[in-house]
Amino acid sequence: MALIFLALTAALLCFWLLSQPWRQARRRAALRAKAFPAAWRAILRRNVPQAARLPADLQLKLKRQMQVFLAEKSFIGCAGQVIT
Repeated sequence: MALIFLALTAALLCFWLLSQPWRQARRRAALRAKAFPAAWRAILRRNVPQAARLPADLQLKLKRQMQVFLAEKSFIGCAGQVIT
């Protein structure tokens, strides 16, 4: 019984480890599918005026990449608070 439990646990661990790239791609695709927030659009327009000069398809690609980056990174403020 213990051997079966150990084998099942090992198989589940292997599956979980091997499926990590698939799960990450799926999570990133879901993030890219969301609408770009209006507040972020205003910040982008104000702080990165060069983005408005990009062709529409590259602007969309930039916004999608920003969504993934901001979702996956933690930012620590000057008071030591983590902003997620």
